[in-house]
Amino acid sequence: MDPANQRAQHRSALGLSRELQQDRTDHPSLPSRGGSRGYPLWFRLRVLDAAHTVSVEQASDQYGVSAASIYRWQGRVTPYRMTGGEERADLVGYDLLLLAIVVAIFPCATLDEIATFILANGGDVYSNPQISERLKELQITRKRCTKEAYDAFSERTQRRVRWFMTLPPPLGVYRVWMQRLIDIDKTGFYLKSCSPNYGRGLICQRVRNPSHYIKNALRVNVILAIEPGDPRLPAIVDGSIENPRRWMKITIQNIDQHVFADFCDETCTDLENNPVNNGLDDERVFMWDNLTAHKTALVINTVEGRVSNNNFQTMNRPPYHPKLAPIEYVFCELACELSRRARRDWDAARLQQEIAVIIGQLGRN
Repeated sequence: MDPANQRAQHRSALGLSRELQQDRTDHPSLPSRGGSRGYPLWFRLRVLDAAHTVSVEQASDQYGVSAASIYRWQGRVTPYRMTGGEERADLVGYDLLLLAIVVAIFPCATLDEIATFILANGGDVYSNPQISERLKELQITRKRCTKEAYDAFSERTQRRVRWFMTLPPPLGVYRVWMQRLIDIDKTGFYLKSCSPNYGRGLICQRVRNPSHYIKNALRVNVILAIEPGDPRLPAIVDGSIENPRRWMKITIQNIDQHVFADFCDETCTDLENNPVNNGLDDERVFMWDNLTAHKTALVINTVEGRVSNNNFQTMNRPPYHPKLAPIEYVFCELACELSRRARRDWDAARLQQEIAVIIGQLGRN
């Protein structure tokens, strides 16, 4: 079982509903002033501990609780479920079973999808407030889904992280000036959402949803290369910290080894033909993630085997460690700005134009 689920279930058994739940006061108000739910479970347990230590009468005087309540709590400390005084008429029986089934097999379903599932399988028609209230009573809450890579902390991955920090290229960045690094990666944007971020589950459990990507949907692919900038260069010069260079390729074609090799060739050619005065373009190290398209003989020969006065090298970043990839932060800024500008009437051409404009503005002071 997931350690987070074990901790959540342990807290739930103690009567706590949230990790950050805090008691507002040691002496809660009387049930007559706080509604018909009675005293909370943690307060009842505290009174019972005092009654076992001293006596029921002294605990009654100390906490302001009647002795009859303490005797009743000794037989059953958990309060009975509130029924509302009337028999439930909606979402019961077979419909309640359908509700539990749809949450179990499709935790990211919306309220409309849940209602459709119940109706399609022989249930009644229910409104969104009815379904939401029933889920709340079942302690099924809506929360952000977690998408985890369990191989991130494996021994193999951690070993590659150590190599990356302590060995020279092609295994690591040891003794490599940061100004010589060029981070390259690719990403893609759809004109619609690919994976929901929220789902429903029991209050003491996480919600996990396998991420799905639609291969036949139109996708705008972006290959981007960035440099950190050279602090020795003046601010007005391209390649400085204030004006770092960007190399990009925006296309709707699939990114295979040939497309990626062409992009690397264009980047190397630009560094050869347009070097920065007093810069470090004579020796560059290309850094990218551990994808198959990046490690083919075509790509490696295009970068390292080219006939040039410059020296180009390649290295692979360790997997599952985006903190070691500066370009991931640029992609986050790009996605955030795109989501802010996006409109429903956009097409693929407009999306490509906006991506090019945003990339040209990122990282420039």
